[in-house]
Amino acid sequence: DWGEYSRPAYNDGTLYAASLRGGVIALDAETGRTKWSRKLKGKIPRGLAADGQGVYFGVDDGTFRSLSASDGSERWQMELRSSVISDPVVEGDTVYFLAGDDTLYAVDTSNGEWRWQYAHGIRKTMTILGLPSPVVTGGKVYIGLSDGVLGVFDTKSGRLLWGSRVVEGMRFEDLDATPAMDEESVFVASYAGGIHGLNLESGDSVWEIEGGSVKPLLAVEKLIIYTDRNKTIHAVNRLNGQEAWTTECPRGAEPTGAVKVGKKVAFADNYGHIHVIDPDSGDQIKRVSVWGGIYQTPLAVDNNIYFVTGRGAVYSFSL
Repeated sequence: DWGEYSRPAYNDGTLYAASLRGGVIALDAETGRTKWSRKLKGKIPRGLAADGQGVYFGVDDGTFRSLSASDGSERWQMELRSSVISDPVVEGDTVYFLAGDDTLYAVDTSNGEWRWQYAHGIRKTMTILGLPSPVVTGGKVYIGLSDGVLGVFDTKSGRLLWGSRVVEGMRFEDLDATPAMDEESVFVASYAGGIHGLNLESGDSVWEIEGGSVKPLLAVEKLIIYTDRNKTIHAVNRLNGQEAWTTECPRGAEPTGAVKVGKKVAFADNYGHIHVIDPDSGDQIKRVSVWGGIYQTPLAVDNNIYFVTGRGAVYSFSL
């Protein structure tokens, strides 16, 4: 494998994928036909976001960029102080992302102009820097930070609404997993400090269990599904954290986070397997294999999943 880790983005029938070798490609999501491709200087180590106007991504030279969604021409770029950038998220006319120095940015999608930023800063000498993606909903941005704090911000002003210290006094306190949420709670995971359910409005602890994760959490029906550091997929009850089921990958395989695909749940692994499971029981429904490992949580759109293998091939599967 060449070590491709980028997660693709989807918008209005087009799939966008990027490469550590500095390329971005737009594909017809149904047929895989290439619409355009663009070679860039610098590596693109993280995923993309896209809307009807642009494609948005970070480059390892410390820039954040946008290309035209229609033809791949450059729209704008902005200089950052950090060369490591999380997967971005577009909501309305703003793109949000977390930089490697623990600064959360909000940027105008039309021209790349700065709207606001929150410079939390790296506050520990030992940190994993998993760089979770922001979650934007209900006029708020939720983001896990490297010192065990979950920050919640107003989308328009960037004002900190509340910050909850979820983990404290551990060697690795990072909230590395992209959060999940339901109508009442937000769910977060630390690298080594457990899985936590918090009140959505106040940040007060509802429950916590031992363990750890750096992969995105998934809320499905009454469950929270997560991949632990020991390469096991767990499902726990949303209300109290009680374990519902576990499922294992093939021996030695490193699983991704899970995604909801129709009424099923799917995850992949670095051996090139896609596992489809029943979310109620964790039982495997089917497993398919491709050439090349899969290192990033697949993208789910309706009943399809999309992913880039470590060898740079882009796949679509209908489940």
